[in-house]
Amino acid sequence: MLEEAKNRTLDLQQRMKDQGIRCAVFTDEGSIAYLAGFWGYLGIEFGRPTMLVVNAEEGPVVITPFMESEMVGEMYGR
Repeated sequence: MLEEAKNRTLDLQQRMKDQGIRCAVFTDEGSIAYLAGFWGYLGIEFGRPTMLVVNAEEGPVVITPFMESEMVGEMYGR
């Protein structure tokens, strides 16, 4: 995860905690790129579903079709 995106996600998580929000799901490509630093993947070009789940207490999770999962792992450093 890019450092800048990581900081944005941490800021969002703090705001979520402050407002009592436990979990948020993002499905638009702009929000996913902004918060996770994950963009330019095959799913967007072909309209395949991708989601970013942000839990207030845990690291974010990208849910994406199997074809893109390896790319997500590389972008997140796993």
